[in-house]
Amino acid sequence: IIALLTNKEELPVPTLSPIRETFDDFVAKMKASSRDDAARCLELTDDEIYFRIDHRRFRLVRKDGRTVLTTLGDVSLRRRHYFDESFGSYVHPLGLVIEIPKYSRYSNELRVRTLELSEETAKPYSFERKIDV
Repeated sequence: IIALLTNKEELPVPTLSPIRETFDDFVAKMKASSRDDAARCLELTDDEIYFRIDHRRFRLVRKDGRTVLTTLGDVSLRRRHYFDESFGSYVHPLGLVIEIPKYSRYSNELRVRTLELSEETAKPYSFERKIDV
């Protein structure tokens, strides 16, 4: 190692592009895995709601897909739709539990994170200059 460091000849510099591509692939796979895990977790929550809900009051209508944009990216999941016999309206308990806004593609978690980032970037910069007299 010392001989290599003291050698006056220029050493070949390894290229990082294959490493970068591999890392980018890894990050993409991790994000996809995280989205799949998030969807699976939400569907398990929906299953738990199904087993605990009062089926005399809430009649299962269907199970549909829904895609929500989160900080992980697009999370596609399947959730149950119920008809509330007491109030005569349709409800989506999973949406209420995890606070997915009705008729919105964006999760509240993404909205909050966006606001936090906008506050950080909107902080005023001080351009005051000290003048020595």
